[in-house]
Parts: sequence; C-alpha cells; structure tokens
Amino acid sequence: LYSLYSSDSYNSYSIEQKIRSLLTIYFKGVPSTEAIKVLCQWWLQPSILPEDTRAIVEESHMVALSIFNIVLSVTDNKSKQLLDMVEKAGRTFIGGAGRSLLVSRFFAMRLMHAGFNVNMIGEVVTTAIKEGDLLILVSGSGGTETLLPFVKKAKSVGAKFVVVSMKKSSAMADVADLVKPVYS
Repeated sequence: LYSLYSSDSYNSYSIEQKIRSLLTIYFKGVPSTEAIKVLCQWWLQPSILPEDTRAIVEESHMVALSIFNIVLSVTDNKSKQLLDMVEKAGRTFIGGAGRSLLVSRFFAMRLMHAGFNVNMIGEVVTTAIKEGDLLILVSGSGGTETLLPFVKKAKSVGAKFVVVSMKKSSAMADVADLVKPVYS
C-alpha cells in the first residue's frame, strides 16, 4: 500500500483515488494526505508513532487494510468475469467441503439475496445441473476428492465451471472455465 503513495506507476492514481474515496466514506470526511502517509509509515514501522496514537492508527490500519482488499477484489478482472458468468447462467450451483463449504454457503446466500437462482450442491432439494447452468466450487487445494464428481457431471452436461482456489493449477483448475484465485 505504501508504494501506491510513493510510486508514479500508471495504476497507482486510480487505486489511490478509490482507497481515498472509501476512507472518506468511513471517516465521514476527506482524510488528509498527511494522515494517509502516517498510516502507510506505521505499516512499515509501527514503533515510529507515539504510544497514545497507536490505538487510533491500529484501528485505522484494520479499516484501511479491509478497504484495500475490497478495492483489489473489485478491480480484479477474474471477479468481473465471475459476476458475468453468474449473471448469464440459468442457475448457479455452489459447493465446497469443510471450511470451504461454509464459505460457499455464505457466498450462495449473498447471491440469493441479490436475486440470483442459487442451489447448494448436495442438498436434498437441489435439482440436476444442466447445460446453461454454472457450477462454482470453493476448494483451497482445487483437488478435493469428494467434489471432483460434481465437476465431471457439470462438464458432461455442458454447464460452465468455476473454481475458487488458492491453486492456479490443480485437478479442478485444469478443467475450469474460470479459476478465481484467493490468497491466504
């Protein structure tokens, strides 16, 4: 983040403006350039701040870091592609295993609240996937054995397949129409 304020790279201005806009909304006023520089310096060397200022900056740090992650995810081309695929799909089927199952349920609920036709794989009321549908699986490894039959079925009927994974290459990623990378 600090490099955004100290470099002259092509994209740094637009990202800086987005971060500044989001910080403005959060702090209900325009944060000064000096305040942003202090925040960035603290990320590099927290000990430079006086003791009484650290708590305020630590809270600001968490907020700014969250906002920065949001900006990166929104500007990510893969996220835009994923949204386009969801919008074009007849129905969207979502699944995962273990902790990824929990994340996939949260994601499915968000999509459902946004008005999309969403099904969780493995539920007794879930209908069969067909051509024109979309399967999204969340798998850190991209190779969860219990999920691979769902991939095979989706591909065999002509459905699109997206994997959200930490691995760019895996059993799922290698056959996916889109790999949406996540980073730990």
